[in-house]
Amino acid sequence: MAARERSFAIAALLIAATLLCFWSAGQNDFITLDDGIYVLDNPAVRAGLTWEGIVKVFTTVPFSYWQPLAFLSHMVDVQLFGVNAGAHHLMSVAWHCANASLLFVALFRLTARCIAAPWRPRCSRSIRCMWNRLPGSPLEKTW
Repeated sequence: MAARERSFAIAALLIAATLLCFWSAGQNDFITLDDGIYVLDNPAVRAGLTWEGIVKVFTTVPFSYWQPLAFLSHMVDVQLFGVNAGAHHLMSVAWHCANASLLFVALFRLTARCIAAPWRPRCSRSIRCMWNRLPGSPLEKTW
């Protein structure tokens, strides 16, 4: 099997493993920790994806930090599924699947290996000591 086909197979396995681990999240309800802030008690989000809501999430900081993409994703969820907790959780599972496969693809492209292991760098001389950043430097000979 060629490296490209093997990388697609591994990405598919990552997606399947993520779905297997988190599929039951679709049976969960909203919780009182922060779901009220993001979805239930937030009129901009509960209105779905509207122009006024988009402007609001990019121009205001409703809480201690600015998260426009989080609010936009919740707006899309409300637009697609309404205030259905299970569907919101399954959309989060879909985001996890996408992130797992994208991380694998990024590591594969950066290392040109199917199993990209950052703990096994190609050149470890530059990692052993902080001042030895460039291979071939005079300090390299001291090790």
